[in-house]
Amino acid sequence: MITFDDLDCYMIHYTKAINRKEVMVDQFKKYNILDQVKWIEKHDQEDITYIDYTLNFTSKIPNFNLRIPPSMKGIVEDFYLKPSEVSCAFKHKQAMIDFVNTKNQYYFVMEDDIIFEDNFIEKLNHYFESLPDDWDALFIGSGAGKRIEQSRILPNKYWYYKDYPADRCADSVILKRNTVKSILSSLNTYGLAFPFDHELSFWLEMDSSNVYWLEPPIVKQGSQCGLFKSLLQNGENLV
Repeated sequence: MITFDDLDCYMIHYTKAINRKEVMVDQFKKYNILDQVKWIEKHDQEDITYIDYTLNFTSKIPNFNLRIPPSMKGIVEDFYLKPSEVSCAFKHKQAMIDFVNTKNQYYFVMEDDIIFEDNFIEKLNHYFESLPDDWDALFIGSGAGKRIEQSRILPNKYWYYKDYPADRCADSVILKRNTVKSILSSLNTYGLAFPFDHELSFWLEMDSSNVYWLEPPIVKQGSQCGLFKSLLQNGENLV
């Protein structure tokens, strides 16, 4: 059985969002995990060059068509990533690179607008006790308000297998080492094409990963509950 102490933790942070970091640091201090978290602060949107973009992102229409989410069908030629989306995806990729250069087995990535539920670590460790052995990816937050259907909820059951598309945003995700290595290899081969939650969803499906959602979730997004302004609303489009 794994516990929170087994997780290699990464925080995706935009350095200009000073108030977000203050809130995150306060939460980490509350749970005495500040030293366990690695901050990914490279690749702010203002620092990404054209060369950075062309080396890491794809503009090939076949790649777009392959990975396009259903909600974006028919608009692929008009779709552009905002600078904030480019930066966020870049940071996620950097976190994966840093992780695979360790020997750690479990990757926990967070984005800088998350809010932990009370007794977060105690709850997560309790839920880990009933974690299925075949998991590859765990979504523990309530990103975009996505929840398991009420008809599936059972007493004392916390992990629910999720059919594809299986993402629940990318704000609080736990992945096994082999899952991270496979996704990173695909990103290096084919390039990034969409915001990272869509990329993550696509590659989890391509790898036939076993994805589980935690119910009830124990992380929420501050930009969805009104604590923070969404950074994805800012900035001009970047081709």
